[in-house]
Amino acid sequence: MKATIKTFPCNEGDCIFMKLEDTDAHTSYHIMVDCGGLTSDIVDYIVNTFNERIDLLVATHIDSDHIDGITAMLFDSRLKDLQIDKIIYNCYQNVSNGARMATPTDIVEKMDMISNIVGDDSDTHISIKTSVSLGVAIAKNDHLKNVWNKEPITEDTEPLNLGDKWGVIKFLAPTQSALDDLYSTFRKEYASVTGCRIPESPYEDWECMIELLVKLDSLRNRRFYGKKISSLLLDEGGFLDARKAETNDSSLTTANKASIAFVWECNGHRVLFLGDARCPIVAKNIQRLYGEEKQVFDAVKIAHHGSKFNTNTDFSEKVDAHTYFLTGGSETIGHDMECLSKLLFRMEHDKFHRQLRYNVETHTIQELKSDQIKELRDKYNFEIVSDINTPAYEFEY
Repeated sequence: MKATIKTFPCNEGDCIFMKLEDTDAHTSYHIMVDCGGLTSDIVDYIVNTFNERIDLLVATHIDSDHIDGITAMLFDSRLKDLQIDKIIYNCYQNVSNGARMATPTDIVEKMDMISNIVGDDSDTHISIKTSVSLGVAIAKNDHLKNVWNKEPITEDTEPLNLGDKWGVIKFLAPTQSALDDLYSTFRKEYASVTGCRIPESPYEDWECMIELLVKLDSLRNRRFYGKKISSLLLDEGGFLDARKAETNDSSLTTANKASIAFVWECNGHRVLFLGDARCPIVAKNIQRLYGEEKQVFDAVKIAHHGSKFNTNTDFSEKVDAHTYFLTGGSETIGHDMECLSKLLFRMEHDKFHRQLRYNVETHTIQELKSDQIKELRDKYNFEIVSDINTPAYEFEY
């Protein structure tokens, strides 16, 4: 059995594929997690490697840099034969089988106004309003609606069995309170924007309104990330100071705190997918599942593009991996040295080798792989690798 993990750059966002393969039987299971923007490389991978079949599609949370590319994928003519067998995506109100009233005219006007503020996927030749709504794309397609998980996912959701050869998914986040906060945000935004209480019967574009309002709230409340600890840190003391920096996750948006995090597990092998989740919650649930001792994973997708607001010292003391994936991010979003130093700069006598695979190059990455700190990379036993210019990450299980 072989597992392959491949990531793709898509603006600031995430796009991750995991292929599980029985090479003897020539069968495989395909997992896709998030997509912030649909590129030609992503389409080619879905067509040529996944053979236009996604067995499990996970959208970790309502954020443009995680779902807009998925929405575009569902409308793309190049993927007209795409088959999706199961969808996991937390929306305020999941699939409603009851009759819906027509969208009130004044609500349509407000949705159009919000759509222009939130923006659209420039690579998609569909309306702005539709392009920002994954929920509408699912709810208006009979097949997708039927394979959409009906119940919201939380840390208490029962594990999802993928099959004897393909393993199990165990959910680590969000908490129910984080989902409740997200829904509360939606209700408040709805009343503020429309001047009305939420109707008892949802209307036709209900899911679109949900996503628009949550994204609007995220834009309005997007915190200033503050000065980055990055440039001119080419000495050991600077990196270690960054490692000691405390994490304040109060700066995360409501949508980020409601992000799904999960572990894939099979035959003693495990991969941790963190979305934009709060790492203290994830660490707590890892201990609940596996015990108090430090847990080592085959690979970890770092939370929130390496944001300093997600990864704390407690998490780095309880979780480790030979391979870390740093997906997406930019010069202003994520790639924070406070996060990366906690994962890479462990005890100098630690012989555990770590690899950081990135797919967006920033000044932080350039610094970490520069010749000036080669001695530190050797001392702390880590390497920096482009996930674009090297073969996909593989392991047997």
